This record gives sequence, C-alpha cells and structure tokens, in this order.
Amino acid sequence: MAERGRPVVALIDHIRSPINSRAYALILSSLVTAVLGLMYWTLAARLYSASEVGVNAALISTMMLLSYLSQLSLAEVLTRFIPTSGRATTKLILAAYGTAAILSAIVAVVFLAGAGIWAPSVRSLLDTPVAAAWFVAATVAWSVFALQDAVLTGLQRTVWVPIENTIFALVKILALVALAGSLAGSGIYVSWTVPAMLSIVPINALIFRRFLPGLVARHRDVEPEGSLGLIARYVAADYAGSLLESASTCLLPLIVLATLGPSASAYYYIAWTIAYSLQLLSLNLGLSLSVEGAVRRSEVGQGMWRMLRLLAGLQLPLVIGIAIFAPLILDIFGQAYSDEGATLLRLLALAALPYGVNALCLGLARVRRQLGVLFAIQAAQACLFVAIAVVLLPAIGIAGVGVAFLAAQSAVALVASVTQIGPLLRAGPPQSSAVSA
Repeated sequence: MAERGRPVVALIDHIRSPINSRAYALILSSLVTAVLGLMYWTLAARLYSASEVGVNAALISTMMLLSYLSQLSLAEVLTRFIPTSGRATTKLILAAYGTAAILSAIVAVVFLAGAGIWAPSVRSLLDTPVAAAWFVAATVAWSVFALQDAVLTGLQRTVWVPIENTIFALVKILALVALAGSLAGSGIYVSWTVPAMLSIVPINALIFRRFLPGLVARHRDVEPEGSLGLIARYVAADYAGSLLESASTCLLPLIVLATLGPSASAYYYIAWTIAYSLQLLSLNLGLSLSVEGAVRRSEVGQGMWRMLRLLAGLQLPLVIGIAIFAPLILDIFGQAYSDEGATLLRLLALAALPYGVNALCLGLARVRRQLGVLFAIQAAQACLFVAIAVVLLPAIGIAGVGVAFLAAQSAVALVASVTQIGPLLRAGPPQSSAVSA
C-alpha cells in the first residue's frame, strides 16, 4: 500500500511546490479563458449579424491595443518587484494603477479625436458623448483589469487568477446573450466591457483589504529592492523589447495579406491562433520563474531546472500531437484551411519548444535585473522573425512564416541557452542546496 501511495504523494508534493502551483494556476487561467472565449465568439456569431460581430470585435481589439500601449509593461514590473517591495508594496501597486489609468485615458481621448480618420469602421459606436465617455472609461478599466492579475501573481495569490477570469468569462457570456435582443448594435462590446469594469471592484477590495495589510505588516522593516530609477530603467528595457515583439506578430498578418492575399492571410491567422496557446504556456512558466526567483533569489537555479522539466513534460506531448494531427485540427475550419495551413501549424508548434526556452530566459533575466539581456532577447526574436518571413513568404508561401518563426526562436534560444542557462547546467541540478543567482 505504501509503495502504491508514493506516486500520489509525489504528485501532491509536486503540485504544492509554490513555483509549480503558480505555473499550473496561470496555465489553468489561460486554458479556461481560451475555452470560454471560443464559446463566447461562437454564441456571438449566432446571435449577432456578421457585420455587428466585425465592428464590435474591431472596437474591442482597439480598446485592448490602446490599453496595452498604456500599460508600459507594468505587469512585468509588478510580478517582479511586488515580492521584494516590503513596506512600499502598496505604493508600487497604486503607482502602477495610476500611471496606466492616466495614460489609458489620454491615449483613448487621442484615439477618439481622430477615430473618423484611422478607424472609420468603428466610428458608428463612438459617435455620441456617452459612447465616447464609455470608451475612455472602458480602456482605463481594462488596464486595471489586466494589471490586477499581475498584482495577484506578485502577491503569490495566483490561485485567484483563474477564479477571477472564469467568473469574468461566464458573466461576459451571460451579458452577451441578455443584450442580443435589446442592444444588438453594440451588445458584444458592452457585454465585454461591463463585466471588466465590475470585476475590478471586488478583486481590488480583496487585494487592498485582505492580502496587502498582512504582507505590509510582516515586511514593515524590509527595504524595497527597487528604487524609482531602477524600476524606470526596468520599464524602459522591458517595454521597448515587448513593443518590438508585439509589433512583429501584429505586422505579419498585414505582410501576409499584402504578399499573398486575403485567403492566405486567413489560413495564416487560424494556424497562428492555435499555436499561440503553446506560447501562452511558455509565458506562464517564465512568469512563475520570475516571481519565485524574486522571492528566493538564491534558488533561481533550482527554479529554472523545475521549469525546464515542466516545460518539456507539458509541451512535448502537445507539440507531437499537433504535428501529427495538424490537418485534422484545421479541418474543423474547412478543407482549405487544412490543405493550406497544416505545414505552417506544424512548424509553429515545433517553434514552441525554443520559444519556451526563450520565455524562461526572459524570466531569468527579470530576476537578475539584466536589462540588456531582457531587451536583446525580445528584439532579436522580433527582428529575425520579420526579416526571414519577408524573404521566404514570396518563395514558399505561408509556410515561410513557420520556417521564419522556428529559425528565429531557435537561433535566439541557442545563444540564450549558452549564455543564460549554460552556467546553471554546468553547476548541475540543485539538490538540497540552492544555486546562487
């Protein structure tokens, strides 16, 4: 009986490990969000006309983009510095919220001023003072909504992230259905923004009334790790790198569209969307490593070993499965998607492995405050990806994007592994003793 019970005990110990439990909570949040998001858009397509779905989706995407630009990578700052901010934790969170909120409002107002020029397709939903004010408020609320997940993660209350996002997704679906008859023209947009606005009240009440007081009291005598100047430099490096990486993924659909036409763009977009779930898994593991390393700097080597093993254990089966069943997966969207996109999907799935290594190296660089490395990894990923894709697209079609992404991620992962992970590997897997950061 004892022998049979050991695997169960080992599994429980594995899940209870802070770095593993945090990673699993974030992965669960992404999984639930993806599944319920698919349900949401399936219902939207059935309850609303295609034109209504298109306009509302464009407005939601615009709001999220403006919010992202206004957040200045403060989510990464919060997850990295909250664990070591001591008595300054509350000030750090309020400063991040305030900065993102003010910038979001300014950017939203600027967008509204020229919406008729650069976004005429969504102007119909913003042409009244009430609608314009709602857009500004929704953009501000979305920034806080995005940052509060980082606050929960930094406070090591990650279990609340999937709970919060599940409730948000379910309320969003209920609102979508309820508004279909009475507010068809903007029902999708309203069903998305109202739950986001409502959720920030209870979640931040939980943060500021329950989680923060005890933490600040326990660390009243702890000097904050990050000075204002350090955090500013950290923001500049991370934000610049993340902008380049985001720009590369946003530019590729436009490059594919201009080079190969709208059909190829559709095949590319669906394959990329499916493969992106593997990238999210890697990003969550890197985030968990960043938080754990900030809490226990001397054990960052042990954390890297754990995340590498977890990355291999979770991603390898998924990559193999997608490589084998890519045509069947894409066949759900139509035979043309399967015929044209299967090779691309296989290449993007394979690229998830080096991408995961890069995500962990970014987490390691955040722990060590290696700002140059942080920027260099993201910039190299973006520039190599776009440059190779531009060359290969005319020659081999959308498969060229897959080759470009695989080549770019592999090249960066090779260099990052030698310079970042190599010293940890040469030291050997940590046992009871910690590896110094």
